[in-house]
Amino acid sequence: MKKFLDSLIFCLFIFSFAGSVSAGDYLVINADVTGDGQADVIKLTKGGTDFFVLVVTSGGKEIFKNDSLVPTKKMNNSGGLDVSHGLSVVDGNLVIQYYFCEPSTSVCYSRNVVGTYKDGSFLFSREEVVASAEKTITRDVFYQRPATPLSDLTYQKFLENDGDAKKLFSSAFGTCVQELGGDSLMKISDELEKESPAEWVRNTGCVTPALVFSLQGQGLLTMEAALRYVSSLAIK
Repeated sequence: MKKFLDSLIFCLFIFSFAGSVSAGDYLVINADVTGDGQADVIKLTKGGTDFFVLVVTSGGKEIFKNDSLVPTKKMNNSGGLDVSHGLSVVDGNLVIQYYFCEPSTSVCYSRNVVGTYKDGSFLFSREEVVASAEKTITRDVFYQRPATPLSDLTYQKFLENDGDAKKLFSSAFGTCVQELGGDSLMKISDELEKESPAEWVRNTGCVTPALVFSLQGQGLLTMEAALRYVSSLAIK
């Protein structure tokens, strides 16, 4: 688990270049992802304008291909969503790493697609997520049941299927960090410092004790204000 968390936080990239690399290859990784003890070849090659072609070759035979999952560059779409990405091999699994930041919500998400080789094909077995707003961080693993073929997963499908990631942050820290937009942590802290905080910050689900003590630990909220908030919960 520690190895997985480290790979999420630091986005570890494993670069092992093959002896013969064509001009069209963007990245080549030599690693065993099929579990047979032999190094397989994982390649990102230039395809169309928007996406790389991800190919896995084992024993000289192509066993996996997806041309709509890994964007060719860092993307910033019209909605302000900033996206960066990477590819690695962790514990014998393919890991496609995405990092999404939404300026309008102050929350960023590191979302890793884990592809596990089983019965002759790669499956999207789980999604590993770290959700953060500055130093306020939570993480979890979401297993895909049933696991789906990685060859069928597209970047657009993955982008749209963000419910688990977004619920992860709000369930841990409340909904107000996302709802208040930019500088939301300071807005919440400033309100909680008041002797009589406004009703919006006291509404059920806006903030949680975990968020309050995270703010206090970061020096954004005094202990007095944090304890006052906890006391107010006992009164409700």
